Amino acid sequence: MEKITRDNFYPQISYSLLLMAAVTVPWSRFLMLPIAILLLVLFVADNRYRIHFQTIRESKLLFPFFATLSLFLLSLIGAAYSDNVAKAISDWECKLCFLAAPVCLLPLCGKIPLKQMRMLLVAFVLSVTATAIGNFVISAVSFVRTGETTQFFYMHATHFFGEKATHPSYLSMYCATAWILSVILLINRKLSLPKTIRILLVSALVILPAEIILLQSKAGILLFVLVFPCVLVYAVRKKALPLWAGIAAAVGCIVLGGVGASGKIGTMNRLTDMQQQLRADEMENPYNGTLQRVVVWQTSCEVAGDNLPFGTGTGDVTDELCRRYEAKGYTYILDKRLNCHNQYLQHLVGLGIPGLLALLLFIGYPIVEGIRKKDFLLAMWGLIMAGNLLVESMLETRAGSNFIPLNTLLLILYQRIRPSEEAPLPNNR
Repeated sequence: MEKITRDNFYPQISYSLLLMAAVTVPWSRFLMLPIAILLLVLFVADNRYRIHFQTIRESKLLFPFFATLSLFLLSLIGAAYSDNVAKAISDWECKLCFLAAPVCLLPLCGKIPLKQMRMLLVAFVLSVTATAIGNFVISAVSFVRTGETTQFFYMHATHFFGEKATHPSYLSMYCATAWILSVILLINRKLSLPKTIRILLVSALVILPAEIILLQSKAGILLFVLVFPCVLVYAVRKKALPLWAGIAAAVGCIVLGGVGASGKIGTMNRLTDMQQQLRADEMENPYNGTLQRVVVWQTSCEVAGDNLPFGTGTGDVTDELCRRYEAKGYTYILDKRLNCHNQYLQHLVGLGIPGLLALLLFIGYPIVEGIRKKDFLLAMWGLIMAGNLLVESMLETRAGSNFIPLNTLLLILYQRIRPSEEAPLPNNR
């Protein structure tokens, strides 16, 4: 282990905290708050603000720094004109990682060795894989006790922390991200990973898609269907996968997807249910998830339009939505006090046009940077993040607000320090 000195004190302690976050974030959203606080305390104790900001500026990371930080600052501003102060305070406390990530992580650019950065990614992949295995084992035990195959699917497929278990949508996002990381790490022939780690990463290539299917998150499955062919093309163009194998995998995926969408397999096929729900015109007081989202999105648009340009304030979003639910007779949705279930609408309703623009800048940066620098990993993460935020208000819960800024900025740092031969997308020429 490298000896800790004044010069490497901040990056080495920060790395230890980040490693803890990478291991724990897939199965526990409660440890990230103390980790974020410790990162901020370390930043203050290091007392080298000018040097850290100079690192950010010289590394050309000012845009992601301010784009990420703005989401935290806007939540503070939104709290100032909210009537529900308690909810507003809870909101910006939930978004603490949008302060800790840019302030504490971006000054580490070039100061954490490439080997340690890779270890953070490996640790995350293995932790997500272990979570998937644990979920399956617990579901299998429940199946043996009850004889019900539903124990393997959707909410029954995620178990850690009981009633506060990670929602399938979030866990599916972790799995898709970890799967792409596994592919990238295995494709890189110059990366000398231990044989045991390589075996575990290969196992993750099978376990993680299986977990996504079991979780039955509609967004998770649809996004994986989009990501999978992109990864196949990438692997073929990098000559890590023979063309015939790529074509065979693509055909197999299409056939399996078609059979699954037809409802002929699977005890709980939520994609088929979604198609049936959308055909049924039952909007008066919807009880199923798909139609609930439709009416919630419609209501959110109405509230947003009535509160432009600065929104209702972060603390009053749900209260204002509930008033509309009650007026429209949506008693089931009112009882559940549903938020916008779309982060773009959530920011538009709560913070108006400035909030939506800040969110789009934050999400757009990894996508644009990934395309501009031909960085496959960064572009795919941007796609996964943008797609998930369409159907969930992921930044309103710790499972999303902890992981998303942390992962975004870590991948940006990784892209900046790794050798150029690892980064590019396949050349089209």
